Amino acid sequence: MKLFREGTSLKSLCLNKRFCVTAFLVVAVCLSIQVMNQIDSATSQPEPDLAAFNSSVAQPDISEVKQASLETNESQVSLVNFEVDEAADQSVIPERLEGRAAVELNMALLQAGYDRLSQTSGYTAKYYQHEVVGGKLLGEQLIDLKIRHQPFSVYFKWLTYDVGKEVIFVSGKHDGRLLVHFGGWKARMLPVLKISPSNPLAKAESRYPITSAGLMALMETLMHYREIDLQRENPGVDFRLLGSETFNGTDCYRFELVYEAPHFSELYRKSIQLIDKQFQLPVFVKNYAWPGHDRPMTDVELDDETFIEHYTYSDIDMEPQLTEVDFDTTNEAYNYRK
Repeated sequence: MKLFREGTSLKSLCLNKRFCVTAFLVVAVCLSIQVMNQIDSATSQPEPDLAAFNSSVAQPDISEVKQASLETNESQVSLVNFEVDEAADQSVIPERLEGRAAVELNMALLQAGYDRLSQTSGYTAKYYQHEVVGGKLLGEQLIDLKIRHQPFSVYFKWLTYDVGKEVIFVSGKHDGRLLVHFGGWKARMLPVLKISPSNPLAKAESRYPITSAGLMALMETLMHYREIDLQRENPGVDFRLLGSETFNGTDCYRFELVYEAPHFSELYRKSIQLIDKQFQLPVFVKNYAWPGHDRPMTDVELDDETFIEHYTYSDIDMEPQLTEVDFDTTNEAYNYRK
């Protein structure tokens, strides 16, 4: 997967203070792991096997180790001036983590991706969604996606499922309504439909309104849950970094989390997330709910029964040079006028 065009300058996306703060978070989590190893070596204790974190041995408090690394090694603190992609140096991130350390790393990477994407005017991508809506599993959908951040604007064109269907939404225009052009035979029978994002017709096609479309909203949701996890003294979640995985040709960090009980997370029981190593974007998110019974099941059966949503992003271009016509029914490349 090619996220940027040739010649893209990452430094142009990293010239603000927030990036430095984000870089600090990533560096702090990574350096804490190095300090843990140094402490173990100094005391002649065997170095922890990061591939076997699921043990009965209590792990050190990562927040205390992080604080110690900042207080005792000022030369390391100077590294916070790295650019985001340098700060998230893959060579200092272990293959496996669990508990609070994994939550903090996940949060820091998501914040890095969010800050990077927020510095762009918009992006294009191939967007995949597979959802349970109203208790019914809908078909898999692959969509051409264009998003502009200001004013928030969305263009969808379905490549599968309802092939040829197009949707345009521009914040502040068309009385806040979607402009829907149907695909297939319906395109010849029905006019362009103008409906509210909250209209039952629109809600029947997706778990979330078009106003929540895209990577920015996805990252905001994921970070919201991570903030809750970090605030609890007992987060009630088994959170793990499980090494690397390749998705559409891109190297990613694989995170998996499973909550202990519904009172820790009312909706989600389990989540699988792949975060792109180079640009820290969540390119794959698959979520599962709680079962409606207590019958014994295998893990596979449980996941099959409780699956609720799956989203992926590929072919992401963060310098697409989008203009007004990309979100207008007069665009000659669109089928609104045909």
